[in-house]
Amino acid sequence: MATNGRVKRKSPPDDSDIIHVNLSISFQDGHRLFFKVNQDLQLIKVFREFCDRRNLDYDTLKFIYEGTQVRGNQTPKTLNMEDGAEIFAARHQFGG
Repeated sequence: MATNGRVKRKSPPDDSDIIHVNLSISFQDGHRLFFKVNQDLQLIKVFREFCDRRNLDYDTLKFIYEGTQVRGNQTPKTLNMEDGAEIFAARHQFGG
């Protein structure tokens, strides 16, 4: 857009302008699914979609990101996820 003979240029986006993050969820059998999600989306929605696509029961799984179990009410923003984040899904271990 030209104004007074000058061209306005957009400044490069900073981290606060990024509203989506690409992440993947890997299951213990080696299969991986990829998602592009909003930074403010509660991850339970992604986890349930993962379970639906893989025909798994959400209540039997736990999700791990960087060595810590992720709660469904957390968001990529609260976990400081960057593009390419990997979450690992595993079945709960019962007994000893």
